[in-house]
Amino acid sequence: MSDYQQDMLKTRSNIARCLRRIEELYAELPWQLLAATNDNLFPGGEALNMLAGATSPQDWQVVYAYLESQDGRGLNQYADAQDERHPVVVLAYWTRVIRDERGQHTRLDPTLSREIDYLRNNLDWMTRLDPFGDPQWTEVFEIEKDLRGIVRRIENLLSEGTRADTDAAPCFRDLPDGTRCGGTLARVTLQRRTCDHLRMAHWYADGDPYIARRALVTILNHYPAIALEHRACDQGGRDDVYRCLKCEKPYTNTEYWLAVADHQEKQAAG
Repeated sequence: MSDYQQDMLKTRSNIARCLRRIEELYAELPWQLLAATNDNLFPGGEALNMLAGATSPQDWQVVYAYLESQDGRGLNQYADAQDERHPVVVLAYWTRVIRDERGQHTRLDPTLSREIDYLRNNLDWMTRLDPFGDPQWTEVFEIEKDLRGIVRRIENLLSEGTRADTDAAPCFRDLPDGTRCGGTLARVTLQRRTCDHLRMAHWYADGDPYIARRALVTILNHYPAIALEHRACDQGGRDDVYRCLKCEKPYTNTEYWLAVADHQEKQAAG
């Protein structure tokens, strides 16, 4: 198997994994939205932005052209309304590129599930090789990079996922053959939890995050005692565990931070 074939198989696997991960993370966003309902600046926070609809950059260009024709009125609002990193915008950009190349145009509005399904159904086309074993569509590597960016952005919002920690010393566990592992240590942040108030609002709204957000805000505004009680609830928090990405051995919190301190001292000493 050639290097290109190996790279393409790895890229195909990574794209499929990212698409599946994006779907999993999106299912957690309603809980994050509920946890941010008492945000004074932006109730619902970034989770509400991600769950809201989005349009393609090409459609935004039409809006921009119209606003520009109106003596520039509204251009500031246009700039504020853009989010070029919105997951649906990124996905819609790539599905539009592929549809244009394949002649598979559509007038349907972009949605997360629609764009993911289209990319998943075109994995064979994206990762095909020519008779010489070279990639026929090199943009596939850019798609992989952008999908990884979407996963990182949502994981950062939810404060969950695995983060390799390059500030920590290499793993100091011994392998069965007696050698030092030396693998990369990672902090694994567990999924967010929720409280009874959020569960109640979610149940009352029959699973609709927007209705649940309004219901919880109403309850907190009308019942100060409940609002005070809710402020003390665990609304996500962080619950970290540590492990080595190579040998999979766990680290206690103390062991992990001792490794970090040891590595930093060695760097300071030159």
